[in-house]
Amino acid sequence: MSWASISNNQTVSFSNLANAVANGVFTQKTGIPDSNEQITKADADTYVNINTSYAPYAAKASNQLVVKSDLDPVITSFAHTIYYYTTCYYDGFYVERGASTADTACTSNAYSITLYSTDFALGNGSILYYDSALNSPWYSDTVCEVTAGYFKVDTYSFRYYSPGDEDPWQIQNYTLCAGQTAYSFGNCGKGSSISAACSDATANNRTFYSECSVLSAGCSLFNNSNLTNPVTEAYTFADANWDMDGNGVITAYSSTQC
Repeated sequence: MSWASISNNQTVSFSNLANAVANGVFTQKTGIPDSNEQITKADADTYVNINTSYAPYAAKASNQLVVKSDLDPVITSFAHTIYYYTTCYYDGFYVERGASTADTACTSNAYSITLYSTDFALGNGSILYYDSALNSPWYSDTVCEVTAGYFKVDTYSFRYYSPGDEDPWQIQNYTLCAGQTAYSFGNCGKGSSISAACSDATANNRTFYSECSVLSAGCSLFNNSNLTNPVTEAYTFADANWDMDGNGVITAYSSTQC
């Protein structure tokens, strides 16, 4: 059931919560179980960013079920350095203009601007803002040119425009720059606990990918070789057990190993 379809006085399932994250109501802290089980107060704070001082939420005991109106979202924004080719002047202000091709964006976008998103790891569909409060959307150079230019973030190129010629503008054609290496790791697993990650590695034998050839704290793990779909579970097994930050980044070597 979708988040929008439940009433304010109805309890919330893990599936409802995941749907709310997918539709931008909440930002996620860690992977949400695929389950129709109803969530408690403690569950809500574990999986999404919420205002824990909000009176209806604060009045609940940790093991009590919460209803939709108990949850007041706190939207967390992440800063990203975006590289652009030049600027164009339009209607009294300057607009960041991208390169003509993805390859040029990866090698010749010399200027940069800090933009913000609800997404820790950007990808197709990500929306960018000028401000960390996410009130002022970024619009790129299609106001000056017929087609969107190409920009760069980290080791990726992308175009920024509205596919439907209406808001919201969003990242499209998000692609790893040529020459960047994604290292693969086989026999991997992921889960909400160390034991779950170990079991998942045995049962599903997943392949993860990273920008690091040897894993350690600070490296990222992804589900795909383009390095665009981060592993969001709290624990992984990839050559060893790792504690994760919920956004695909390894925080520590786990205290317990498989």
